[in-house]
Amino acid sequence: RIDRQVVLVDVLEGINAGPAAFEDLRRAMAEILQAFRPGRNAWLTALFLGRRVEKILFAATKADHLHHSQHAKLTAITSAMLREAVSRADFAGAETAAMSIAALRATTEETVAHEGRSLDVVRGRLEDSGRSAAFYPGALPEDPMRLIAMYRGVDRCAWDPKEFGFHTYTIVIGNQVLLGTGYAMGVQRDGDVGTGDPDRDTAVIAFMGDGATAQGDVNEGFVFAGVNDSPIVFFCQNNQWAISEPNERQMRSPIYKRADGFGFPGVRVDGNDVLATYAVTKEMLDRARSGQGPSLIEAYTYRMAAHTTSDDPTKYRFSAEVEMWKLRDPIARFKTWLGHEGIADHDFFVAVDAEADELASNVREATVSMGDPEVADIFDNVYVEPHRQVEDDRAVQAAYATSFDDEGVA
Repeated sequence: RIDRQVVLVDVLEGINAGPAAFEDLRRAMAEILQAFRPGRNAWLTALFLGRRVEKILFAATKADHLHHSQHAKLTAITSAMLREAVSRADFAGAETAAMSIAALRATTEETVAHEGRSLDVVRGRLEDSGRSAAFYPGALPEDPMRLIAMYRGVDRCAWDPKEFGFHTYTIVIGNQVLLGTGYAMGVQRDGDVGTGDPDRDTAVIAFMGDGATAQGDVNEGFVFAGVNDSPIVFFCQNNQWAISEPNERQMRSPIYKRADGFGFPGVRVDGNDVLATYAVTKEMLDRARSGQGPSLIEAYTYRMAAHTTSDDPTKYRFSAEVEMWKLRDPIARFKTWLGHEGIADHDFFVAVDAEADELASNVREATVSMGDPEVADIFDNVYVEPHRQVEDDRAVQAAYATSFDDEGVA
């Protein structure tokens, strides 16, 4: 007659073990939830089907390994792992929830200064030596793989633009300009522009390539931003090639001059100069935040590699041109400037290269080991509330997939 269940889950161990282990844990939690036969115990249901579990709580353990400021994130991660199974349980009438707990507190909390930053840490004793040590786990999850997972399409739409201040990419060329303009207009109507409060004043920046400037969406975005004086900066990376089309086949005048026709300022900057690009972008964003409206930045640079893996740039441009632009490499220029100013030395650059190589290796390994989502996942999160049509479609897809098993097809 048990109609309530509590499930303890070591989510932190799954995170630490990597993407593959995390995916295994997610699937296991979904299977556990279904094994409980979740649902509401109506009289007829209890009579013919037996008792169901009406309330299920998943508790992420070892919360004392994190500072309390990160407990909400741990709970959110646990909830996200359950999203697929929860939608089905809710549809059956069961209630599910997640929380973070610690059976015993084995740590204390502190705030320490480290490299000019204040870090919230936990202090405990190491198992091997018993020595007291402070531990900073980093912000949960603050992992580049969250971005990679979105790009690969395996995160089940878990990316939250509000959390990161960064919208998901759009396949439609130039469409991001319209989206950015619309968001900027919303910020403007919320009164979060030109207040003089740096914690409140907001600006939007929309990035595009030179080829996108020929799209209608981009020009429509310019129109709406201009007439509404919206707080947005349009940043065009002009690498001089829209796939195989050079600038002279796309336009008759520099891109930054287009801003004049829409009533806001435009500026061209050396896109291979890190400091100049930063300075101009900061100036235009500050201008937008203060309520002075939109602007257009054209960062003039060069596309060194192919447009895509199927593109062969040797068919439409000269190698001598590529060699000339190699001498303007922005990383090499910035490295030279740092050394000349005495800001960095040889050991610093060696350490940076080593760190970059390690990061690249870890990202490649984690990307390759990412599990593919189940086909049935496409039915999750279609609607906020469970929907009968979606459940019927899910059943049809499941029957179709099972038919291959019946035929002996692997």
